[in-house]
Amino acid sequence: MKISEIITLIIALAGLGLSIYQEIRDSLKERKKIKITLIYAYYQEVYKLHIVNIKKRPIFIRDISLSIQNKDNKFTDIIPRNSLFVDPKIEFPIKLEDGQSVEFVLTNVIRDDLLTGKYVLGIKVIDSDMNIYEEYETNTQDIKFGGF
Repeated sequence: MKISEIITLIIALAGLGLSIYQEIRDSLKERKKIKITLIYAYYQEVYKLHIVNIKKRPIFIRDISLSIQNKDNKFTDIIPRNSLFVDPKIEFPIKLEDGQSVEFVLTNVIRDDLLTGKYVLGIKVIDSDMNIYEEYETNTQDIKFGGF
């Protein structure tokens, strides 16, 4: 094997490695991602579920489910669909573009359970590609003291 053939082989392998690296990097950059935050609006005395699309690709939120968990993890109780939000007319899927957000006001029953301090809220958001985004909130953003 000549030196020119060895150099050509090395250049070809380096090009292959760089193209694989670039493809992986691009696919990770284009991945869908949302940020889920539980907000306590002090003056309104309500909890709000705040969801933001933090990537460039649009995301379609297909479903949201909530569960109440004891802080000792002794039990988990899934909250029924009709008891989640104050507004019963929420229709899924909800489309979120780049940087767009949506808020859902939680019912007073959930608020009362969370205000006792004994429970943690388990949040699952499912998008149209069946990706599941989970968050277990114990601390909340308070918009009165420097939240949103």
